[in-house]
Amino acid sequence: MAEFGEQLPIGKAKIEFLVNEQGMIAMKVSGTNFWGMYQIAVSYPSGEPLAVVPVTGMGVPLPPYPKPSLLAWIMSDQHGMWGRLCPRCQTYFRTNHVIDNTACPYCGNVSNSLSFVTQAQARYVVAFCNAYIEASNTKNTVTIDLETVTDSTPEWKYAEERQQFHFKCVSCHTEADILGEYGWCPKCGKTNGREVIMTKLKGLEEAFDKADKNIADRAERGQQWEEMNSRCFSHFEALGRHLQTIFVMFPATPSRRKEVEALSFQRLLNASVSLEQWYGIELFKNVSPDDQGFLNLMLNQRHIIEHNGGKVDERYLSQSGDKKARLNERMRIGSNRIRHLLPLMRTITTNLLDGFESLK
Repeated sequence: MAEFGEQLPIGKAKIEFLVNEQGMIAMKVSGTNFWGMYQIAVSYPSGEPLAVVPVTGMGVPLPPYPKPSLLAWIMSDQHGMWGRLCPRCQTYFRTNHVIDNTACPYCGNVSNSLSFVTQAQARYVVAFCNAYIEASNTKNTVTIDLETVTDSTPEWKYAEERQQFHFKCVSCHTEADILGEYGWCPKCGKTNGREVIMTKLKGLEEAFDKADKNIADRAERGQQWEEMNSRCFSHFEALGRHLQTIFVMFPATPSRRKEVEALSFQRLLNASVSLEQWYGIELFKNVSPDDQGFLNLMLNQRHIIEHNGGKVDERYLSQSGDKKARLNERMRIGSNRIRHLLPLMRTITTNLLDGFESLK
């Protein structure tokens, strides 16, 4: 795959509007560097996109689509994907799903595929329509070689852009290329959250085993455990914020919606109560009261280390439940606590995802 931000031009392709002796026009697309095409009906002569028209097999009539109109072809990039722009959050992504309704990987908005056409693709479609009109008016073949177009014809020169994270939906196998890591499948709308966070937790478990065996220096070990504790809760919080984009879309009173928007996965105990009351999600299912207290303790240790240099303050003493800590002492985390924490993070993560996926 290309690097993040790299342009993926639709090159080495030729579009021809062929005029026969009877003045009828046929369209031909040839070339390389693209894997697929899809067609949209555009108004004639304005070139405004009207509808996505699924391709049918030989001898099979096309489904009904708006007329009068012209069918324009939009080619994929070299990875077989098309750029999309969410009409709600105005964020760009790439996917190989371009037919039927589309879900935005970022905000979860579901709209018809046509509303996700990018501005560059819309300009290209207008140029496509104009070339057809030129061939029709002049009765001469018009050929557009996309590999040789110049800045003087920018409407033909469009490219997609590689994003940060590529994933394939485990449910429907649709591919997407997005900013960040957590996303909703553009076709079926399911989250990739389970695959992303379980990979991260597995990486932390492997890193812990390696560090515990190979690092002897006490200070270095302590730094490792502090970083792992922080990353555990950072990963969980990122997953929670991702799922929250859907929670806020559920029907709710204005006051409840504000509460859902304010839900913070940094306040684990409060979040568990709210999730169970609102959605029946048992975050602490199969987690003992002692382990719930331990999770709260480790979360507060993360806060004190990140925001107060590890120095115990009154807030930590009141919120953590730590009976052994003393005011102003430097907090330390031992390997036994990380060994205890990691499987608990797996449990509450699984509970959160199972609960979310059970919602209808």
